[in-house]
Amino acid sequence: MRQGRVYVGFTTYADPTGFRFDAFDSKNRNYLAGIGDELPVGEGLVLRVSAPAPGKIVIIKDGHPFAEGEGRTLEVLCDAPGVYRAEVWVSIGGRMLPWILGSPIYVRANPLYQTSEKTP
Repeated sequence: MRQGRVYVGFTTYADPTGFRFDAFDSKNRNYLAGIGDELPVGEGLVLRVSAPAPGKIVIIKDGHPFAEGEGRTLEVLCDAPGVYRAEVWVSIGGRMLPWILGSPIYVRANPLYQTSEKTP
């Protein structure tokens, strides 16, 4: 928890086990970072959300919706610094409700820049 590698999942809707929010390199598909990590912005940086069941996936950048899609996975190019986090929403009784809320991945303009914003 101290490193920010957490997510909240409402098990009353479904089991959130298997949720992932990662960053990888689009060219080689190499894993670069996960929830709670910090990395420099770079060409070909992709953010990927994987949910254990279908839902509405939303990637939030700096507190505002950045990308969204329906299903079990969402991949988007990330070409700007920011604080990115992922959410998965499900429809229950005709209402969209939050199911999984992930901690952020920090994409920085300067990889030497350090911050305490991910430490409570």
